[in-house]
This record gives sequence, structure tokens and C-alpha cells, in this order.
Amino acid sequence: MLTQVIRLLNPKTLVVTDLNDDNLALARKYGATHTFKIPSPETSTTQVVGEEFPDGFDVVIPCLLEGDGMVDAIDCAAFAGKIVMYGCIGVSSRPIDFLKVHRKRIDIYSTEPKRDIDMRHFYNEGLRLVLDGLINTSEIVTHHVPLSRIDEAFALRDDARSTAIHVLVDCES
Repeated sequence: MLTQVIRLLNPKTLVVTDLNDDNLALARKYGATHTFKIPSPETSTTQVVGEEFPDGFDVVIPCLLEGDGMVDAIDCAAFAGKIVMYGCIGVSSRPIDFLKVHRKRIDIYSTEPKRDIDMRHFYNEGLRLVLDGLINTSEIVTHHVPLSRIDEAFALRDDARSTAIHVLVDCES
């Protein structure tokens, strides 16, 4: 979904990395200009994209929940780049090099709204994008799981090799 949102801003280059070929195909469909398969969760993104993008990226938006993604995002950011923390909200098991953040003059932004009214605004704007047909959700909600099997939903989310993109937990069934 984030690829679709970013594509609305008409970036010159939109690079998506993933462990899963199907997700990369979807990213290309939704406007990614470059896609790269990361061979394993332990592989740094710069090992894969560094030859084609040696200077890094002006904007890096890590989407994995794990905090370790921040280390990777810092490595991927260009000088005076920006990191938008869509993911990386968990605890990092690797040290985060804030001296590197300082030397590269990286700005780090949170996607968490500062005020409740901002959350309402973002919700309404997101809903408008979907209702206006600018964002397609039909292909990214890959699994529907009843609340009684919520453990299955978390197992799908936690499996890096799973085909799950978004798991919808149905609280009514």
C-alpha cells in the first residue's frame, strides 16, 4: 500500500526491496521503478542495492516492524537523507549508530501523529484515497482470519517467508 501512496507523489525513482517475489511483482504493478529481492532477513539492503545506488537514497521508509530495520535504514540513507519510521517500532537487537546519523546529517521522522486530531485527519485522508480509487486494497489484504484464530494471524505476520501482506482479523465472526 505504501508503494501506491508514494507513487502519488511522482518520485523520479521508487525502489522497493522485499524477501518475497510476489510482493515485488505487486510493487512493480503499483509503480515501483526498481525492485530488489533481499535473499534473507540477515542481508543488509546496501549489499543488494549498493552497486546500482552507491550514494544511498534521499528518503528511506523502512516497513518492517522490527527495530533492526533502523540500522539498515541508516546505512541506506544518502547524505542529508530522511528516514520515515513507518516501521522499525520494535526494539533493535543491534546497536544503532547515532554518530553515523549525525555524520550523514540524516533527519528521522515518526509517522505517529502528535495529536489525536491529526490521527483523525490521516484516517480520513487514507479513507478518501481508497474510496477515490487511488489506493487498491484488494490485493494487499491477503488473509482474513476470525478473532478466534488470532494466533494464526500473528504466525502469518511473523513468518518472513509467508505470502501474507496484510492479515485482516475479523472481530465479528
